[in-house]
Amino acid sequence: MDIRILLVLELGTFIRGLETTATYDPKTREFILNTPTLTATKWWPGGLAKTATHAAVMAQLWTQNKCYGPHLFILQVRSLEDHTPLPGITLGDIGDKFGYNSIDNGSMQLNNVRIPRDQMLMRHSKVTLDGTYIPPKNPRLAYGAMTLYRCQILIICSGYLARASTIAVRYSAIRRQTETKPGYEPKVLDYVTQQNKLFPHIAGAYALACTGRYMIDFGKRATERLKLEDLSVLAEVRQISDFIGYIEMLNNTYINEQNSGHIYNNWLASCTYEGENTVMYLQSARYLLRCVKNPKSAPLGVSAVLHNPPGKHWDVKNMQDLEKTNTVLEAYRARAYKKVAIADKYLRELQSGGDTSYDAWNKSGIKLVDCAKAFTHYFVIKTFFNMIEKSRLGQSCHLQLHRLSILLALHGIDQNTGDFMLDNFIDFEQIKLIRVKILELFSEIRPVAVCLVDAFDIPDQTLLSVLGRYDGDVYNKLFEWAKEAPLNKTQVHSSYDKYLRNLLTSKL
Repeated sequence: MDIRILLVLELGTFIRGLETTATYDPKTREFILNTPTLTATKWWPGGLAKTATHAAVMAQLWTQNKCYGPHLFILQVRSLEDHTPLPGITLGDIGDKFGYNSIDNGSMQLNNVRIPRDQMLMRHSKVTLDGTYIPPKNPRLAYGAMTLYRCQILIICSGYLARASTIAVRYSAIRRQTETKPGYEPKVLDYVTQQNKLFPHIAGAYALACTGRYMIDFGKRATERLKLEDLSVLAEVRQISDFIGYIEMLNNTYINEQNSGHIYNNWLASCTYEGENTVMYLQSARYLLRCVKNPKSAPLGVSAVLHNPPGKHWDVKNMQDLEKTNTVLEAYRARAYKKVAIADKYLRELQSGGDTSYDAWNKSGIKLVDCAKAFTHYFVIKTFFNMIEKSRLGQSCHLQLHRLSILLALHGIDQNTGDFMLDNFIDFEQIKLIRVKILELFSEIRPVAVCLVDAFDIPDQTLLSVLGRYDGDVYNKLFEWAKEAPLNKTQVHSSYDKYLRNLLTSKL
């Protein structure tokens, strides 16, 4: 059985506006499923076009002439005998995509499709035999599974960034460029400009992996508490899972280089997993502002940021101070605190000036996204630091990961100096110290850069890159690969006889 969860052609974030209906018929004890309009068509699910036999379908539940909102239903979409679509179900493929073209993303329309009553998912809410609706103890429980799925996304994205980093670093350690003295060409990886392109993203891959692992562990604990109907965990689950928007912060990388187009194309889809980035940032911002208004509702980690004003100036006087994780993290906490305060103040000023809640929120959108990005950046850096600190690694491994974490954090400050210099919390002299420290870290990471990407342990069969081969035999394999190109199957292309022969042999 292959089960897919379905999206909709037109629907955005307004889940309550879902058009697909599931109407209960007490006489037959069945639900009748319909997509009454074109825009109700289920759209995008991977595997739906040609592969899936069953689907988890979200539809508006109607019973006893009343709508009770979106609920999930299990629907068999194909025959288990000959794999053809079942009566009333129209399936199709949505066509070529920018990436993941090996996956048959599909569409589905439903016309009076009947399913048994027990194919409604009824852990939290139920429909009895006579059509009576029994609501869940808390409506938010229904969103738990969708929210917790987000916790896995960082692991997926860290894998793509790790693959891209592996290809780029390995090839940069093979490729030589520009004779600097007679008979010697440095490796491309020896150039600081290349290190600046690659090393922060090696660190980013490790950071996303650590954060993803933390979130999956948290998600498992939260799932167990939700099974016991412990609703206190829901707010924190939603808040943490919304913070996967950090993916975008590491998305502006080099991953379309070095024969990695397939990685780049597939990676891009991550910006819309479980909701487009901006939407998720705004969800996070709404949660943060709610915590500002009601400190008692804020989890300890959020409260530590939002309700403890930072000092007036960053406590960094020399290069050694930049090695201290607590000191570096304080810069991120101060930035998040200030950004949330700015967004909150601006929103309240608009509302007190007469704007409606919607208009005020819309006008504050840029500041709200900024505050969510700042808090998310803090969350990832903090998690990366903590995971390294708690790890049981040997001294050498711990040192290399510490260098990567400090590099990622300082690189983030250097890329966002305007944010960190708000209210002169960080001054220009400290920025200069950071830039010197980054160069120092580059020189320390350079000797182990290849080892750091080899540690991702990605087989060549998965990497699918001639330039990123583990054995480094790039040029021989590149030539062999090129010989297999379709145009090399013949010496004279068919277009010669069709277009060129008469042109080249004619006598004017």
